[in-house]
Amino acid sequence: MIGKDYIQTLVDKFFEGTTTLDEERLLIDYFRSHEVEPSLQPLRQMFIDLGAVSAPVQFAVRPRLWLRLRPWMAAASIAAAVILSLSLIMRQQNECVAYVYGQRVTDRTEVMKEVKATMATVDEPTADIHNELQQIFQ
Repeated sequence: MIGKDYIQTLVDKFFEGTTTLDEERLLIDYFRSHEVEPSLQPLRQMFIDLGAVSAPVQFAVRPRLWLRLRPWMAAASIAAAVILSLSLIMRQQNECVAYVYGQRVTDRTEVMKEVKATMATVDEPTADIHNELQQIFQ
């Protein structure tokens, strides 16, 4: 039979966190099967419950979900950034804006009309290009 002093020593070691697994099993078995001293009676249910949950259970070690999804989240964020950038670029490219004689013009036909007129004057042969450039940049 296990002595009261030995059980008290094991209980003290248990609360200090220095018991071995065998000593903890001994405490659990003691509190399950013996008449418990009145001074140790408040601990009985705790050790019985500890015995119920301390059965060895093997769990498969799996990486956390977010660790497995991290590469997919990175790829999705890169794809979202590319799509957003392309949509902004495409929106800007579809807009036709020109400043004609200091005024903003967004009508594509008006802009193209002015571009053709400008290109026609550039294509005209001029005899005195040197003088015209001096007049422009003075």
